[in-house]
Amino acid sequence: MEIGRKHIAEKSMAGKTSDGYSVIYIKTHGGLHSFWVVDINGGIIPLSASPHKAISKFLAEKSFKGAIDWED
Repeated sequence: MEIGRKHIAEKSMAGKTSDGYSVIYIKTHGGLHSFWVVDINGGIIPLSASPHKAISKFLAEKSFKGAIDWED
């Protein structure tokens, strides 16, 4: 899936992983809520995507092997 700038309605820092990597939250204009991890090499790893932010957050916690320290 490719998400371009024109598709993004909201983007923010959502927290950090237990390893210290950043967790990014992205909401698209179409209503997709997703969480992504930026690794040490600058690679972007998708954690979850769903039509509701809380569900996407729940799925991100299930898919990530370590702990996530959420900012909100």
